[in-house]
Amino acid sequence: MKLFKKPHPQKKKRCPYTGSYGTTNSSPLQRIYASNDAHCKDSKEEDNNKWHPISNLPFVNAPLSHWVHIDSPPPGPHSHLISIRLIGDDRCVAVDTKGVFHSFRWMWKAETPAKTNDILAIDKDNSDFNVKTFQDDGCFIAQRELHSFRNVPRLPNAKCNIRAISLSRSLISGLVLVLSDGNGKGALSIQFVEPSKGYIKSEALIPFAHSDAITVIKTVSLTSSSLGDGELAIVGSRDSTASLWRIRRSEALSLRPKLRFSGHSGEPIFGADISISLNVCMTVSRKRCCIHSLSNGMLLRTICPPTSPGVPFTSHRTIFANSDAVVLGKRGHLVLPCQSFCQENGLARKPVVTLQLFSLEGCELGSSALESWRGIPHRMITIADDTMIMVAAIGGVTIHRLSTLSPLEFVDEWRVFDDPTLIENATVFDIDLGPILSRPVIAAAACSTGAIRLHALPGITKFSEDAKKNSAVALVGGALAKPAKSIKKVVGNVTGIGSRFVGFGSELGKEAISDVKDKGFGGFLGNVYDKAKSAVSRKGN
Repeated sequence: MKLFKKPHPQKKKRCPYTGSYGTTNSSPLQRIYASNDAHCKDSKEEDNNKWHPISNLPFVNAPLSHWVHIDSPPPGPHSHLISIRLIGDDRCVAVDTKGVFHSFRWMWKAETPAKTNDILAIDKDNSDFNVKTFQDDGCFIAQRELHSFRNVPRLPNAKCNIRAISLSRSLISGLVLVLSDGNGKGALSIQFVEPSKGYIKSEALIPFAHSDAITVIKTVSLTSSSLGDGELAIVGSRDSTASLWRIRRSEALSLRPKLRFSGHSGEPIFGADISISLNVCMTVSRKRCCIHSLSNGMLLRTICPPTSPGVPFTSHRTIFANSDAVVLGKRGHLVLPCQSFCQENGLARKPVVTLQLFSLEGCELGSSALESWRGIPHRMITIADDTMIMVAAIGGVTIHRLSTLSPLEFVDEWRVFDDPTLIENATVFDIDLGPILSRPVIAAAACSTGAIRLHALPGITKFSEDAKKNSAVALVGGALAKPAKSIKKVVGNVTGIGSRFVGFGSELGKEAISDVKDKGFGGFLGNVYDKAKSAVSRKGN
């Protein structure tokens, strides 16, 4: 008896990168499983009867619970987010093309860590080796914060789509430094934004920083250097010059640059970067890349576009791409995007976008061609102690290796699209890692249509648990310090007695905090914080 005219359709598989149902064979992306040894556990070699090694790539092999995508609230359409920064332990600040600031808050809800046995290899004698590791099991809890609509924080120049903007990675007096194009005619805007409340505390406008519109701004933190605290910024303009600014605090702003750089023969500057460890900076125009000294501004070296960019055409013309996605690493590696206009049989072909790796002396070390649908990169940052770079473009973020032996080798990929047919609508404009650059546990991407994507990195469970414990200890210490502050207000005018009372209150607070760190919440206050103690112990286990 035949019940159905057609057989049952095969069940669609779930994509491990986007979470959507459907096959990935129609995806225009390359098959990175075979190129990066990211094999599954069920794959087995028939020859030597051994399992493939499991590669723990942070983006490709991550489960679905390790990322979250926050879309913009209706109605639309929404502007693109072009700059993003991770602030503190649980906050994120972004700016769109209309100059409006957006605030996000995230938290990692960790599950109880469990030990798992990963089989690495099986010998012919059937002797297996088990390695016990801890996995970061959990999920994100993130939201978009909507502050008061009485005063929407935004950049001063909001008449057109903004391109030149930079958010500081470090806080200056607890505030985020925002540098942007002031009026499209050469003015530099300096703003200090309060990240927790989402308002602009102070701002200033330097009207004649350049004689034409500002095209690129890059900042670097001076906290870990010998120059002191603050930010060092390089500003490029259409007037073919660049300027170097140093901003220490919000109370005393510098109204003139420290140095000015030239050497581009009238070409507009659209790319720049700084390396404090090498004491140099670079500026990029269409036909020239100039290396300058940070000591006196002298032009050290000039690099021209490569003659052999690695395109499969004999007739081509190569220039540096019009993008601020340039990298000057502390190891002396320069990564510049190039565009090659090729011809075949007298017909013009679509421009080929490549990444070119140079040394600080100007030697060509290698190149890597990007897919045609990715377009020109929007942002590039260095990671892993400047041994790799993350390239943000259409469709997501790719990770390449910075090495002389294997230049720009493809390592990993972070995809941000759901449907391969709508890949052009999923673009990443900026990326950031944090909260600590030396040991990042979260990656944030500013996407098109005002969306943001967060991705967990190895170690986020331990970081979140430590942050919760530190915040709980700080909360108890602040609660115990309030009685001392009230006593100081009451008896502060009495000479001698007030100082003794205030000293007694501070010693009481120090003793309470030290006892909480040693014995827990129940050691000092008895059974008052039994519930908090049990909650912390459950999360710790």
